[in-house]
Amino acid sequence: MLQLLVALTVLLSASLLLEKFFERLHQPVILGQLLAGIVLGPSLLGKLSPITYDWMFKSSDIWNGFLPGFNTLAGIFLLLFAGLKVGMPNWDGLGKPTLAVSVGGMVLPALLGCIAVFFGDTWGLPARYQDSWAFMAFFALALSISALPVIAKTLMELHLLRTKIGSITMASASVNDVLGWVLFSVVLAAAKGNEVSYIDVLQTLSFTLIFAVVMVRLVPIVFNRLSRQDTGHDTVHLYPIIISTLLAAAVTDWIGVHAFFGAFFAGVAWSRVHGTSDIAFKRTKDIVFSFFAPIFFASLGLKADFTSNFDFSIVAMTLALACAGKIIGCGLAALATGVNYRKAWSIGFCMNARGAMEMIFGAIAYETGLIGAEIYVALMAMAFITSAMAGPAITTILMINRPVKEVVVRNRVVG
Repeated sequence: MLQLLVALTVLLSASLLLEKFFERLHQPVILGQLLAGIVLGPSLLGKLSPITYDWMFKSSDIWNGFLPGFNTLAGIFLLLFAGLKVGMPNWDGLGKPTLAVSVGGMVLPALLGCIAVFFGDTWGLPARYQDSWAFMAFFALALSISALPVIAKTLMELHLLRTKIGSITMASASVNDVLGWVLFSVVLAAAKGNEVSYIDVLQTLSFTLIFAVVMVRLVPIVFNRLSRQDTGHDTVHLYPIIISTLLAAAVTDWIGVHAFFGAFFAGVAWSRVHGTSDIAFKRTKDIVFSFFAPIFFASLGLKADFTSNFDFSIVAMTLALACAGKIIGCGLAALATGVNYRKAWSIGFCMNARGAMEMIFGAIAYETGLIGAEIYVALMAMAFITSAMAGPAITTILMINRPVKEVVVRNRVVG
């Protein structure tokens, strides 16, 4: 127990310090949490002081027994929070650009991912991945996903959340997240063993789609009735939310897809409940980001040795494919629907932020054996860099070629 308490104290303290550092840089705090795990893991502490690292993390039976269950619970609440975010954007009049950006942001990255795996020997991809259709599907999907929480935070910091850029980006990222989790769940279910048949895959896909439709269309009706019986206290809202989230996670785990998928759609369902989503969002955010998220993302840094498993060619190719596919795909799609070029490329760079979603995808794939340490490190590095570059890139784009007349008029008004 002493080892567990010390490990939690050190991990949370390091996360807090690095969170504050990244906040000063106007970067997502999850980057500080991930870096805390890398610093305290085999990448740095394990090399500088192996005895300390072994005592706190590696040789601690209670820590190793505690972490898997805790991370599952933490991931469930993180995905609940992401699902609650889906209902926040204003969807009015966004059908055409949202559909275009969503399709462009998934099709082009996925296509580039499949081509890259097919020619993997030219950029150092290990042979075991080139012969695996499951890895090709996962890698294509990993390049296509966006991170709704990171995107929302970036837009809020730039005061763009309620603008056209923010509305289109949030709506498109919501669609990407929903499709991403559906497809990822099917890939995981099909990759669990060599004896998985097409019938099993179709059955899992059918159950998954039925579950998604029920959660989006029917469950909010029940939730609305529950909310009407509420006494009005903030704490009361959390009971049905937590219970329904755990139940939804259990159902999807029983179906054969990941429990996180059910938690995500529980959040989507609650976001459609009138009068409770704002309170639920605030309360869930407090719980998730004060305790669950720091340990969850820091533990991702503990999973692998980021120095020994860092392959520059794999990291560089993964980053290049991710950025090219997402920025070009979303940017051109936005331009095609009449969005001006500065806003279009701002949407592309914002959609390119991978953050928490990419990290969760990579962690699940690594734990299930779908990918090895070198790909896991590459995905974590890609998520880190794309999240960090989104804000500065958007700020730069929006300042390029600003009309001189607009600046003069604003100066006169201020004067």
